[in-house]
Amino acid sequence: MRVIAGQYKGRSLYFDKTPLLRPTGDKVKESIFNILQGQVAETRVLDLCCGTGSLGLEALSRGASFVSFVDRYTPVLKKNIELLAIPSEKYQIYKTDLKRFFSTNPMLAPFDLIFLDPPYHADDLYSVALNAIYEFGILKSSGMIICEHDAKFDILSQISGFISIGRKARDYRYGQSKVTVIQ
Repeated sequence: MRVIAGQYKGRSLYFDKTPLLRPTGDKVKESIFNILQGQVAETRVLDLCCGTGSLGLEALSRGASFVSFVDRYTPVLKKNIELLAIPSEKYQIYKTDLKRFFSTNPMLAPFDLIFLDPPYHADDLYSVALNAIYEFGILKSSGMIICEHDAKFDILSQISGFISIGRKARDYRYGQSKVTVIQ
């Protein structure tokens, strides 16, 4: 696992083999950032269920101005931030689960980009996160949500609020994984 492009290009990231983590593979991560096509610079990013921090750290490497990382297990994330020597003013870590995060932080400033990658088969977390993002208005009108999930999971049933306000969703399949982009 490594940083693919930008300031930290080629730097290896630490991965602790624990059942609490399922990091995004390099091919899927590269595909996600190809989809974004340079829309990362100067953005505020929210990395939900961040695990190793791979997606948020890639965004910082590519010029994101700030990343908020959210996960209940943060030792690997902290080690990766230390390995890359990310300045403390570029990120914030919330060591909590999704439900508690949204219930204690409902007035977050809007984000340009939100990554959502909960453990596969924790399908209720997609609903929790997407409903909170919609309810609290923490995605800018021009923003995007990138959801990584099991290819068999029908995430479209979780995003009716976004579709009703004119947002579009598109799926990309990568083996057993699927990435859904909500614009």
